[in-house]
Amino acid sequence: MGGDDDDGGDTDTGDDTSGSDDGVPERDGSDLPMIDQTYHIPHYDENPQETTLFSEEWWNTPSIDFLLTPVGGWKPMAAQEHIPHIFENVEVTDDEVTVTIFEDAEWSDGTDIVAEDLFRYFKIFDSLWQPIQPGDRALDEIRDPVSAIAPRPGEFWLDDAFVDNGKEAVFRGGDGHFLEKWTEEGVKEAFYGLPVLPPHDPDIYVEIVDRLEEYHREYDTPRETEEHEEWRNFTMDDDWDIGLDHITAGPFKIENVTDSQYILERHDGYPHADELNFTRIEASYLEDDEAHRAALVSDSLDWTDEVNIPQHALDSLPDHVEEFQHPDFGGMGLTVQGQHDVLGDPRVRQALMHMIDQEMATQLLAESMVDAEPIHTPGIQGGNDELVDDEFVDQLHTYDQDYERAEELLERAGFSEEGGDWYTPDGDLFQFEIHTDEDIPEFLLVIEDQFREFGLEVGVSTEEDAVFEDRFDNANFDMMEWGWEGEQEDVFIDFFWAIHSGIVRQQRGFWSHDEAEEIAADRDGLTYLESEAEEEGAYADIQGVVGGNLVDFTISAPPIGEFDGEPTEEYPVADHAIRFEYGYTFDDVDYTFEDALEECIWVYNWWLPEMPISMEFGHVFHNTRDWIVPDQSSAALWQGSYQFLSSGLVNADPDGRGDTID
Repeated sequence: MGGDDDDGGDTDTGDDTSGSDDGVPERDGSDLPMIDQTYHIPHYDENPQETTLFSEEWWNTPSIDFLLTPVGGWKPMAAQEHIPHIFENVEVTDDEVTVTIFEDAEWSDGTDIVAEDLFRYFKIFDSLWQPIQPGDRALDEIRDPVSAIAPRPGEFWLDDAFVDNGKEAVFRGGDGHFLEKWTEEGVKEAFYGLPVLPPHDPDIYVEIVDRLEEYHREYDTPRETEEHEEWRNFTMDDDWDIGLDHITAGPFKIENVTDSQYILERHDGYPHADELNFTRIEASYLEDDEAHRAALVSDSLDWTDEVNIPQHALDSLPDHVEEFQHPDFGGMGLTVQGQHDVLGDPRVRQALMHMIDQEMATQLLAESMVDAEPIHTPGIQGGNDELVDDEFVDQLHTYDQDYERAEELLERAGFSEEGGDWYTPDGDLFQFEIHTDEDIPEFLLVIEDQFREFGLEVGVSTEEDAVFEDRFDNANFDMMEWGWEGEQEDVFIDFFWAIHSGIVRQQRGFWSHDEAEEIAADRDGLTYLESEAEEEGAYADIQGVVGGNLVDFTISAPPIGEFDGEPTEEYPVADHAIRFEYGYTFDDVDYTFEDALEECIWVYNWWLPEMPISMEFGHVFHNTRDWIVPDQSSAALWQGSYQFLSSGLVNADPDGRGDTID
C-alpha cells in the first residue's frame, strides 16, 4: 500500500506543543486557504431518519454526535492538558467552579451559548439517566465533582447551585467541597468534559426543563413519582428525530439527513471554526468491514477506523490511502474465577502464565487483525510504563514461557507431579475448562496445547455467545478467554468495582462477601448494602460497601521487588483505585499518586486478576492526497478522526481535489 514510509502529511502535531501554553497541539487550519471540499466519513446508524435524540442509536453514533456537539475534555495519555471547545477557561476554588464560555460561541441559529444552556443540559441529563444507571446516587455517594451539585434521591437542586453570569457559569458545591475531595486537575477534567449540548429543537428543550422543574417543586421524592416517568417518556419521545430544525453547538451543523447519510456543513459560530478550512462532511452508513474497504478502494471514503482489514488485503488499497496504527489500550487474555478452589491461588496463575508462549499466541492473533504485541510484564500495559521509572519496572516479574519456573511455582503451592500428570494439594487431578464463544480463536487452541504439554488436563469448551457471556456475568467458570482494557491507571478499575459488586469480587477473587461485610462493620463511614435490584443490568448486582474510606480493603502480596517472598504486605489498592477513577486528592494521605500507582502495578503483576496475553493495535486509514492529517506519532495519542475534526487537526490540502474559495 502506498505511503507506508511517509509521515502522513505536512502537519506535525505530535509531541511538539510549543505553540500552546497548555500543551494542546497547535492547530494549523487558520493559516490555510478555505477549500470547497467535502470530507467523506462512515457512520454506524442504519437509518438516520428514524434516529431520535435520546435514543440508544443516537448515543451509540459518536461519529455524528462528536461533530455536532462541542467535544472537549482531557487529551488522552497526557494528563492536565485539555482540548478547548466552547470553554475558554475553567477556574476552581474550594466551593465554586467558574466556567467561562468563549464570547463568540453561538448555536447554529446565531443565538449566543450562555450559562443557562449549560444549566438546562445538566438538569436534563442528570434527571434523565440517573434513574436508569443509579450508580453514585443509588449508593448515596458523591464521586464525580460535577455530580456534587446535583440533588440526592428525594432532594432538590440547591437554590444557589447555579449562578448565571451570561458567558460565565458558576457551579457551587458547598463550603470546601471541591478541593477538599478532588485535585484541581480532576475538577477541571470533569467540567471541561461537561457541555455535551446535543442538537435539539429549542422549544421542546425549554419545555423539558420547565416540566422537570415543575415536578421538582411539587414532589418531595421527585425521582419516585409517576410524573417523573411521564417526563422521561416525553423526553425520550420517538418523534424527536434528528432533523433540520435542530440547532447545534459543535464544529458542524446539519445540512440534510437522508435514509443513509448525514450531510453536515461547517458551523461558523463554533469558536474554532476558523481552524477548519473545508466546507462539508458527508457521513454514509457502511454496514461492515468489507463495505469500508470497498469505499476506500473506490475513493469514496477519506477516513475510517474501527474496521478490521486483514494484512493480505491492505495491498488492494490506493496509494493515497495511508494506514496509521495506534495502541488500542486493550487486548486478548485469559481470566480465571478468582475464588476458584484451585485457580484462585495467585501462585497457580503465575505458573499458568509461565506455560504460555505469548509470542506464538500473539502471532496467531495478529494474523486476524492489524497487529498485536505480546505482554510479558502484566501491570504496565495500557501505558502505565510511561508513568513509572525504569528502576521500578525492573523489579516487576516477567512471564516468559518457562516450564521449570512453572513447576517450581506449582510445587510451592502444594501441587505434585506423578507420571506426567499434576495433582492438587488435595490429591485431585489438576484439570479445568477454558470457556469461549462460538468463534473459537486459534490462539486459544495453542494455549490449550501448551497447558496439555506441561501435563495439565485442560479442555476448551465452546458455547453460544449468550451462554458464554452469562457465565462471565455470574462468575460461573474455571477459566475464560477474555479481553483486558484500560488506559494507564484505568487498568486497575476492578480493584474499585469489586467493593460494590459481588460478581466482580467473585470474578477477581479479591474479597469474599463475608470479608467485605466484616470490613465495613469495623470501619466508621462504611456501610454494606445487599442488592434489592429486580431489574437486570450493570448495576443490578450492587452488593457491597459504600462510603469513602476504603483503606481496609487490602490485598496481600510480597514487598515490592521480592516476587518470591511471602505475601506479608497489605496494599490498599481499592482506595488507590477510587482515587484514580474520580480524581481524588492525595493530600489527606502520606503517599503520592506515583506511590499508589506503583503499588497497584505490583499487586496486579503478582496477583494476576487477569492474565493479559497481548496488546492489540487499531488502525486508522486516511486519504493523505487531499487532506493534511497528523503524523503517526499523533495518531498514537489522538485516537479517532472525530476528535481530529472537531479540534481542527485535519484540514483540506490546498493541492488536493477541492477548489480554493476566494
